[in-house]
Amino acid sequence: MSESKKSLACIVSVSQSWSSVLKGERPAEEVVLGSWSPLAGRSTTTLMFDPQDVGVVLAHWRGKIVDAYEVDGYTDVTETEGHPRLRVRFTAAKNNSWTHMIGMDSPLHWAQGDGAAVKTLPMADLPTGAALVDRRPDGRRAVLGDATITAREDGTLVVSVPASMPVLVLTHA
Repeated sequence: MSESKKSLACIVSVSQSWSSVLKGERPAEEVVLGSWSPLAGRSTTTLMFDPQDVGVVLAHWRGKIVDAYEVDGYTDVTETEGHPRLRVRFTAAKNNSWTHMIGMDSPLHWAQGDGAAVKTLPMADLPTGAALVDRRPDGRRAVLGDATITAREDGTLVVSVPASMPVLVLTHA
């Protein structure tokens, strides 16, 4: 698979399965990278997107991005999972440069009754981040130069900097 072809972001609606992740019943990777149809509408032949063009999968839940994976491939799971139409399961790369999207408002939205579980947009339309974010038991952590920023699960943001570094905090509505 050519890196230059990876131009699409898949935003997947996990509204019916994310609660199983929150309860610890299923791993997030299984739900997010799971079994998705790249076909348009009810078609059995017309692709809405080509799975080999997908570079990132973002999970949409209640208007927010709750998980993100950099894609390094996919597997056709149509027959193994017994689906009548094409289904693919994405595989995630070891390095993930899209975790900065977690917690952001989703760039795409679903209306009640919207039948498509997958929507796409060009990866170029996504905000990029310069810091790699680690998932830790106490939340997400990013290191920017000499500063360490931790977003705790309770919503608290902890910023650790050297004593000589000025810190400016801006809030917005």
